Amino acid sequence: MNESFFDKYPSYQDYANNYLGAWSFEDGDEVLTIADIAESEMYDTNTRQTKKEMCITFREKDLPMVLSAKTNFRALEYVTGTNKWREWIGKRVIVGQRLEKVKGKPQMCLRIIPEKPKEETKEPATPEQIARIKALIDEGTITNAAAMLKYYKLKTVEEFSRADAKRLIEQKTGEVIE
Repeated sequence: MNESFFDKYPSYQDYANNYLGAWSFEDGDEVLTIADIAESEMYDTNTRQTKKEMCITFREKDLPMVLSAKTNFRALEYVTGTNKWREWIGKRVIVGQRLEKVKGKPQMCLRIIPEKPKEETKEPATPEQIARIKALIDEGTITNAAAMLKYYKLKTVEEFSRADAKRLIEQKTGEVIE
């Protein structure tokens, strides 16, 4: 019988529905942009009590990542060049799963990889990408264009980089427009 992780450990299902985990990166590492860092109240299945944990959200993901490991904090300090966590917002980091020993047993863990992502070239968005973003605004898929531009630190849609435009369109529609 091919039993899934969540069949074997059903208490993790609620966690998996609300937070990123190693299972979220089975296809490999991803370069993600830090959107925010905030405290979140979580239920600890071991102690059966709520506790506060720091969580990080990424522009490209719907779920937050719990930063429970000191390893992840140290990696973030290294990659961003600062221990001032508010300055991490907007920085690009590599996130992936790694096999590590936890309480003496091997376990897949979600990690901020302590490597700086390769810089993407800031090629301008293609005319097709700009047209698609404008269409998403017109049709209401992107509901607050001013907030979107502020988020990307732009004055107009035409200032989008090719990579950011590709990510935004893919995130909103699932389409890939190069």
